[in-house]
Amino acid sequence: MTVSLLTIIFSKVDWGNFVSALKDVKIGVLSLVLAFAFLNIVISAIKWGVLLQPFSSSISYWYTSKLYFITFFFNNFLPGSIGGDGYRVYKIYKLLGSKSVAFVPVFIERVSGLAVLVLVGGTAAAIDFIANQNKTSLTGVFIGAGLILAITLFFILVQYKDRVVAFSFIAKIKFVANAIDKFLNSILVYRAYPSIIVKAIIVSFIFYFLLIYARVLLFESLDVNISLTGLIVVIMLSSTLAMLPISINGYGVLDLSFVHLITLYGINYDSAVLVMMLHRCILITVSLFGGLLYAFSPDREPINNISTQ
Repeated sequence: MTVSLLTIIFSKVDWGNFVSALKDVKIGVLSLVLAFAFLNIVISAIKWGVLLQPFSSSISYWYTSKLYFITFFFNNFLPGSIGGDGYRVYKIYKLLGSKSVAFVPVFIERVSGLAVLVLVGGTAAAIDFIANQNKTSLTGVFIGAGLILAITLFFILVQYKDRVVAFSFIAKIKFVANAIDKFLNSILVYRAYPSIIVKAIIVSFIFYFLLIYARVLLFESLDVNISLTGLIVVIMLSSTLAMLPISINGYGVLDLSFVHLITLYGINYDSAVLVMMLHRCILITVSLFGGLLYAFSPDREPINNISTQ
């Protein structure tokens, strides 16, 4: 799937225009975008560390940052854009001895980030549709509203966890019922820590501000005028699609969806591909730091041990 989608993307590129545009990219812009990408990993790790606090206050931000960078590196070889999260879950499970406690902070971190993404993206889509009557933006409105509704319904179900666990088809399978009960109980812990949820949401807004601004800078470095609302809609849609575990690290899924959708807002195809490639190269560069941390980590465990636990 990864190879097929990337082949489709590159088969349509005018390589003469592509190379010419690449020569005009400013090193200073790339350095700034690289710094933003690095900073986003750090603040994401801090967000995860904050979400871990109700379960353990002894885990340092340095440790969560190290695990987050390693996870980011592992994402390069695993399905979807969040496949490496399993490494974080495993390491915290080994540390705290509880699967639900290890999983839930990662889950809440991802869900809160998705909620902010679709909220910002859905709002931008509504603004753009009202202003320009763009059908892609209208699609963004429906998808954003649908995802927000799904997230809201999930947390409503969490509030009624006893009824969920009591469903006949769940209750009949005891280990499934116990696992769901532990999972939902761990989520309910956050009701006593509203400030932590607020901090997580604020960090998510900062994350996406940096991500969106970095993409704007890449387009501006190519002297391409981009609709800000349109760009936000495309980032929301392509990032959501990239979570599907049908390609390695979302390669092809994120790239093709981004390139195709951004051209619907009047952006040249070759420029869109170049921006996406630069974005990918920057993320790979940042992820290599996580690879080094894993290689030289004194407490690292062999991959075969991780896969058999």
